[in-house]
Amino acid sequence: MKVPGEKIEVTVETHYKLAGIKCDVCGKIIEPPSIEDRYKWMEKSHTYYAVTTGHHDWGNDSVESIQEHDICPDCIEKFVADYLKDENGYRSRYIDIETEHVYYGERVSK
Repeated sequence: MKVPGEKIEVTVETHYKLAGIKCDVCGKIIEPPSIEDRYKWMEKSHTYYAVTTGHHDWGNDSVESIQEHDICPDCIEKFVADYLKDENGYRSRYIDIETEHVYYGERVSK
């Protein structure tokens, strides 16, 4: 007869192959390159902008103002222009923009 010993917990994680990044302005899907084009990830068709906006007007509570956006190259100029033109904006608002790329075989967890 087998006698149970120490309890062992096993955690299973599910990952998904990235299908693309959806632009928060126009809804366009920026797809990763195919296996044949996997080294062309820096091309415009696989590029997007990770944009963070927020402000510091509320002191420590300003963390609630932080918003993150994924924007395609076709929409970034209009997004920034609209953000800067907002006359009802906060006095200490900010915008951070980073260029990002979608890679072949990239995985995400849900």
